Amino acid sequence: MKKLIKIALAILIPLLIIGGAVYGLAKMKVIPVQKLATKNKALARILTAVKLYQPSAPKKPTKQSQPVSSASSAAVAPTQATHISLNSSSSPTPPPVAPPKPSTQINPKRIYQLSNIYDTMDPSEATKILIKLPDSELIPLFRQMDERKVGQILVAFGPTRAAKITQALLK
Repeated sequence: MKKLIKIALAILIPLLIIGGAVYGLAKMKVIPVQKLATKNKALARILTAVKLYQPSAPKKPTKQSQPVSSASSAAVAPTQATHISLNSSSSPTPPPVAPPKPSTQINPKRIYQLSNIYDTMDPSEATKILIKLPDSELIPLFRQMDERKVGQILVAFGPTRAAKITQALLK
């Protein structure tokens, strides 16, 4: 019985130490948990269970339609009827509708794909492209990219812009 306990402890203690080290590295973001979890669903479930990963559901773009309430349709109907009765020779013209605004939300899937593209590029080449982007588009991209690459790119941005981006990354 004592021999069995010694064997169990000889196996469990190193496993706990290794598991704790991996957990600590993942918590400190040395291990890219987000990237690994998005590639492997089984790993994502395990990482979610130990609270190292919180999947974010990608938002599907919804068609923006103008809801018509009974009050607004009642308010429109009399004016159109009056317009028709006053000028019966011409057909009524519908009120102008503003075109829908383009979505300003950035697709998380595209951010992930672009971060992989820029991670594979040479930092000096990536900098030539990324320096032309506004900070609002760089922040989500940098959050997904490898920290070392981001650091090399930020150096090329100059101290003022790099400081602004760093402050935004801290939020």
